Amino acid sequence: MATIDPTQQYDIIHTLTFAEASGDCPIRLYWGSSSATSGTVYYRAGTSGDWTSLSVSGTDTTFPVTSTTMQVAHDWNKSGNDYMTPSFWGATNITSIAISQKSPLTGTIGNYFMYYYARNCSSLTSLTVPDTSGLESVGNNFMAHYARECPSLTSLDVPDTNGLTSVETAFMYYYASDCPSLTSLDVPDTSGLTSAGDYFMYSYARGCSSLTSLAIPDTSGLTSAGASFMAYYARDCSSLIELVLPAVGWFKYNNVNWRVPADRLGVLKGRVLNPNDLNGWKALTAEGKTLHTNYIRDPDLVYYERATEYCEYVSDTIRRIAKEYSYPADAERKILQDYDYAADAFRKVLKEYGYTADAFRKVLKEYGYTADARRIIIRTDAHNADLLRRIVKQYEYAADTMRFVVELGVYVGDTYRVVLAEQVYSADALRQAIKEYEFIADTLRKIARPYIRLKVTLSVQEREVGLGLQERKPSLSIQEREVKLEVEE
Repeated sequence: MATIDPTQQYDIIHTLTFAEASGDCPIRLYWGSSSATSGTVYYRAGTSGDWTSLSVSGTDTTFPVTSTTMQVAHDWNKSGNDYMTPSFWGATNITSIAISQKSPLTGTIGNYFMYYYARNCSSLTSLTVPDTSGLESVGNNFMAHYARECPSLTSLDVPDTNGLTSVETAFMYYYASDCPSLTSLDVPDTSGLTSAGDYFMYSYARGCSSLTSLAIPDTSGLTSAGASFMAYYARDCSSLIELVLPAVGWFKYNNVNWRVPADRLGVLKGRVLNPNDLNGWKALTAEGKTLHTNYIRDPDLVYYERATEYCEYVSDTIRRIAKEYSYPADAERKILQDYDYAADAFRKVLKEYGYTADAFRKVLKEYGYTADARRIIIRTDAHNADLLRRIVKQYEYAADTMRFVVELGVYVGDTYRVVLAEQVYSADALRQAIKEYEFIADTLRKIARPYIRLKVTLSVQEREVGLGLQERKPSLSIQEREVKLEVEE
């Protein structure tokens, strides 16, 4: 998919990578017509620096290849709904093409958009597609012949068409035809379409002899279609062993011949994406129906299996990993992408490995999640006897003014502050904290018996550190002064 850069100078920039910096690159323009037209584009070596203007006319214009990376740029120059787009038909030196746009395309696009864009680019191994995510309808020959006759291409994306409701004649006609090295080919999202013109996806994957799996477009919303609907869709796909089947849709009442090779009989299977559609597709193995026509004639060869493709489901918190990477204590976490999901604080861990005092920690990754503030983690390296203590930080609490710690030298870990084990200490009798309350830093712990006259009485701390005997006056203690207790002497 194209990248979006609102700051770039032109509406669209095509970044071309060449096998070598030599020779010329052909370029032609299409603008609402099947005939090459005239217009102006700009090119440069590399990805920065000044642009050179180039007047393009007919089918014979070229520009010099002075670097292995070149860029061609232009504005859409709209005429009604028609956009000016280039074609690099026959550029044998190009190995990859990437696209950058100022913004995604929206609304309606006219005729011959991106027509013949990369046809017969014999060295092409990588090709992206424009961002069409805002489109609602398109005219004739939308992206027709886009990657036709690219023998080195091994995979090919498709444009985002999920917003389309209607398409005219020759939608994605010969889109990836005669790409014998293709092993992966996506299919556009056509689930929103209600009408399609003639030659819809005609010869879409024709001649892709290395493809073993091919998806069928979703026609669940389609109510009308023109002539030659999906004709020759899979002609000469001689390695096919699987058709990926969405909702039955248009095919329930319409027998469509995709021209699957006859030798696929008994080999080709149909994998249904939704179990609710299984019986509908099995019924199409009968004579005169679409699957029978395309050499799936045994209902047992039509089956349902949960998809493992990489697809993004926004609310799919139990995501499945197609590739199983190694994750400490979570080898089967079902994740699509390694991104942070702020609202996913309670995603469930599928395999519960042993966690000391924390076996049910609901954590996906050992990173910080914004919404994970409520996780109460008991650290296993320090608090084995205090599993329910809710620790904010493992630091000293500055607000703990009522605990009256006598410091003499350095006391590692505040030896005399509170007990390390759950035992009863007589010196702690005066503190008797009321249980079942949480006090941040213990500042207002309530005292059950506020003794204030401590005559010739040593605290635990004084006995431990050996302070001399002295009589305390019946004045308020440090703690009592801090909280301003009202007591009578």
